Amino acid sequence: MTSVDTIAIFDKYVIGNYRRYPVCLVRGDGSHVWDAEGKRYLDFFPGWGCNLLGHCPPRVTAAVREQVGKLIHVPNTWYMNRKGCSPRPWSSAAASTPNASSATAAPRRTRRPSNSRV
Repeated sequence: MTSVDTIAIFDKYVIGNYRRYPVCLVRGDGSHVWDAEGKRYLDFFPGWGCNLLGHCPPRVTAAVREQVGKLIHVPNTWYMNRKGCSPRPWSSAAASTPNASSATAAPRRTRRPSNSRV
């Protein structure tokens, strides 16, 4: 499928809540990404995780494959054990994240709205 084909599908079915670049990325490796036509780009986007790790680092890819073979998603209505997590308490884990937005996001997500009932 070409970038033009993919863009046409997105235009038809995806809500345009922000402007997208007219490129369909199909794979990444380290600091590079490739589009559907095979053109290579140096990824300067300050993305979520890739800016620190690069695209598809082997250790992360192996860990994700292993986890997906066990359990993909646990909704907030269930408990899960902490295997693979830091032995530190959950509250201190957010304070040690590598970027400020991640460190401040966890407390914002867990804060109860002031008008909520207990």
